[in-house]
Amino acid sequence: IFVYHEFIVASVSNVTSLCLLRDSSNSVPFISAISFSFLPADFFYSTVYGFLYGTHSIYFETKYRLNFGGDGLVRHPDDEFDRYWFPVQGSNSTFIQSTSPLQSLVASKIVGNEGATWGDPPAAVMDTALTSSGEITISFPDDYNYEYILSFYYAELNSTANASSRIFYLDVQGSSPGDSFLNPYSESSNAVFSAHIDLYWDIAYTPGADIVLYLDQTVSSPLGPIANALETWEMSTNPMATMTNNQDGIAIEEIKSSMNLTDWTGDPCVPVPHPWVTCSTNTNSVLSITAVNLSRYNLTGPISPSFGNLLSLTSLALDYNDVNGSLPLLRHLANLQYLFGNWR
Repeated sequence: IFVYHEFIVASVSNVTSLCLLRDSSNSVPFISAISFSFLPADFFYSTVYGFLYGTHSIYFETKYRLNFGGDGLVRHPDDEFDRYWFPVQGSNSTFIQSTSPLQSLVASKIVGNEGATWGDPPAAVMDTALTSSGEITISFPDDYNYEYILSFYYAELNSTANASSRIFYLDVQGSSPGDSFLNPYSESSNAVFSAHIDLYWDIAYTPGADIVLYLDQTVSSPLGPIANALETWEMSTNPMATMTNNQDGIAIEEIKSSMNLTDWTGDPCVPVPHPWVTCSTNTNSVLSITAVNLSRYNLTGPISPSFGNLLSLTSLALDYNDVNGSLPLLRHLANLQYLFGNWR
């Protein structure tokens, strides 16, 4: 069974730790492959960017990335960021239903982008769509609640359309704003073949909360609603998204390497602290190392000078080991209260 998970996390360090934890079944966790993709700073709208790089320790898990009307998976090289766009076709889909038969549309020329530096779908996705003369409902087969961000993409693919051909509303149930009035026609140089987006954030998703596209009954619109693509990301404030501050994390990695403590891998504080480390969180929810207790760890050789970079350290215990050499410079450790050791 193919299981695929994608996360968007703000990089705050030159070290990234990935931890696999046992669930309640106590089975052995494993991972078959992992890939990292760099996203430029202007990839997101400012609102999403604020969630990522703000003070809330929020990260995103991609829940759905759907290509309406597509007939196959779209990824790299069509998508330079190697996002997976999964195809959705017809009324037999889990995701989309309509009060009238759904019709697939394919662009007669490549859909252009309007300022797509922040990550619009590729042309291979926007060139296809599903439409209907009646109401369209997009449902997510979830049975749990979460906060999410939605990007809904649409473009007029009918070359004979004009500014009054297709006027409809988008109702995102669970969101606080009212229904959005949409008209995919564009008077830009790309005529009708231009990508548009509606972005919604901090939406409370509950089972049965759907996305509904419906016609504006007050105007005469010969063409029904259209859907080209959408993305949804679950917003998580799980404290495990927090990591040890960069300086402490690098210092501990250097200590582990130089003092043969490589049995311990990953972030020293999360999701579970190393047994010889004590971590504390400051007012900005940043984790720092406040104590190191390596008594009786059978350590040999010189003491790592990187202990001097643990600026929040209050206690350091290195006694009952066979370490040697001079004690590292610790004068920058203004909070250090206890030092235990016996070395030669």
